[in-house]
Amino acid sequence: MSKLRADSKWNELTEEQRDVLEAWLFEENISYREALDRLQKEFGITAALSSLARFYQQLAKERMEAELLQVSRTARELNRKAPNLKQLNATAITLVNKRMIQLAVESPKNVKEMAMLARILIENEAVEIKKSWAELAREKYEDELDEKWEKLRSVLDAKENFRRMLARLDSTPQSGAAQAGSPVAQTTPADPV
Repeated sequence: MSKLRADSKWNELTEEQRDVLEAWLFEENISYREALDRLQKEFGITAALSSLARFYQQLAKERMEAELLQVSRTARELNRKAPNLKQLNATAITLVNKRMIQLAVESPKNVKEMAMLARILIENEAVEIKKSWAELAREKYEDELDEKWEKLRSVLDAKENFRRMLARLDSTPQSGAAQAGSPVAQTTPADPV
């Protein structure tokens, strides 16, 4: 894209006029023809449609550069802090999206780079889907693990209860011969003769 010439009418706009024109083109998204009509009515400025198109592309480039600079500042700030991978990934994808928009505005015929950026976006989405699947699998595994732990805990509790019961039985006092473990105590007494 070529830069604006030094003697371009657009360089003569006041800051306020430039801001108004930029708002018409980017926020209201009006056509070049309507922008030229408004320029004539409100500011008394006439220009060619092709000249306004070049000015629009220059503004789009400036806006994109400002946004990229802001994203770059944000990324540097994130690097100074503990990195948050989700934020860094989101920032990277935002940059890729912005670059695609920039290409669409400035060089719509640059299909090769746009295809590469689209591939990056698609691959990123595939990775996000795989992460979701992995998270679901992890949650399922944890649920199964919790279920097995509960069963094991039930078995361990039953074993501990049985051990306590045996300990109580061992500590219960028994009478005379039975206490000594005599076989006589376990038989019935003989009939008197």
